[in-house]
Amino acid sequence: MATANKLMIEGELASDEKDFGNSGFRINDSDMTLLRLTDNIILKNSKAWVDQGTLLGLVRDGKLIEWDNDIDLSCMQHDRPRLRLTDVKKLMDKGLVVLTSRFGINLKSLNSDEDIKKVDLTFIYGKNGRYLKSYSDFEHQNFLAKVIEKTIKEVLGLVQRSRRNGLRLGLWMLANSISWFYRSYFMKTIDMECPEWQFDLDKTKLMEEIENIQIYTSPEQYLIHKYGKDWRVPKKDWDYTTQDGGILHEKN
Repeated sequence: MATANKLMIEGELASDEKDFGNSGFRINDSDMTLLRLTDNIILKNSKAWVDQGTLLGLVRDGKLIEWDNDIDLSCMQHDRPRLRLTDVKKLMDKGLVVLTSRFGINLKSLNSDEDIKKVDLTFIYGKNGRYLKSYSDFEHQNFLAKVIEKTIKEVLGLVQRSRRNGLRLGLWMLANSISWFYRSYFMKTIDMECPEWQFDLDKTKLMEEIENIQIYTSPEQYLIHKYGKDWRVPKKDWDYTTQDGGILHEKN
């Protein structure tokens, strides 16, 4: 998927994989564009770091995992970014849409048929003396949930087809309102506990040109915690809903 990803940005078709900065990571142009837009428009001065399969791929392979369809980032809830309507419009002008919930921010293509990754920025929050993060469990939803997801998709389709800025923003506000309440309070989630030692791990900028996205300098302990001692072995059938080492099995 990595070399097939395509994103039209300012009239240029991005598709080639290359090295960026001094990091040595091989990230294709469309994924790099998503990182830049997340850094400049969404995060601004909030700090986030690569997490989950994105961290695993960069550390193990020097690139994003080809069969993984998202770029996973995390940030502390108290440092979560504040989006303005002007930010939403800038992203829509790039062919992208952002959806929010109390658990995080999702950035993806307005064209649901476009084969590009999405960005999942997940908030780490405190609850009952523990630090947690919650991921949407899209695979195990009931019929009503599927109807709501279809409704959100149809409204976003209207956003894509509309050429009037006021109408586009109004339709986005409708889609985001539905998404926010549904994904915040009704959608099934996979809750994961974040060990306190995780916050003592040193981080550095992912690459020189990205100001607000970081990566662990010594991620081995964290990767073992998440994926086991054999984390270096690729597992295409890995299921984060059942196999992740951070899963909180008893919800409070």
